[in-house]
Amino acid sequence: MHQDELEFSISQYLDGTLPPLEATRVEETLASDASARAIFAEYQRLNHSLRAMPPAQVDWNAFSASISSKLAGEDAPVTTYRIGFGRVLRISAIAASILVVIGTSVMLLNRGSSKVEGPRISVATTAEPVIEISGPSIAVDPSPAVAVISIGPATGYTDSGRHSYEAIVTGPTRVVIASGTRGAQDSGDLPY
Repeated sequence: MHQDELEFSISQYLDGTLPPLEATRVEETLASDASARAIFAEYQRLNHSLRAMPPAQVDWNAFSASISSKLAGEDAPVTTYRIGFGRVLRISAIAASILVVIGTSVMLLNRGSSKVEGPRISVATTAEPVIEISGPSIAVDPSPAVAVISIGPATGYTDSGRHSYEAIVTGPTRVVIASGTRGAQDSGDLPY
């Protein structure tokens, strides 16, 4: 073991922080080496004298104020940032790509929506101000609405002679509230 390693191991041994396997190795070295025992005795005296010293009385507030006053006179360090040409080039390329995608999307959306005309506003220049607004209109079905309400057994229901609730429940009824000429609203054969 070198002198520095031996002193460090002895110091850890006295502090109680040395692992058990290495502590056994130090004890074997102390038993066989007189110079190691001398170093060990010196470290023991040093530990005893340090423990015997009274704790230092420090006015921490005054210490903090003295450091703060000395630092107040100093200039703060200046931080500079350097942006390289390659980084600027990459950011510009990304921004240009985003603008191309947005421009292409807008052009495609405008091309697809050119078949549908939006509202137009025209202002007449006569003596009386007239504003005419024309735009998409709602298609109104000109056929009259038909209202048929019927309560009772459905068509095709025959009286089987049963007079129980099953005869009424199993025979579906049909109620049409309103319908145009394009077809009945309730066209299914479901009982509900």
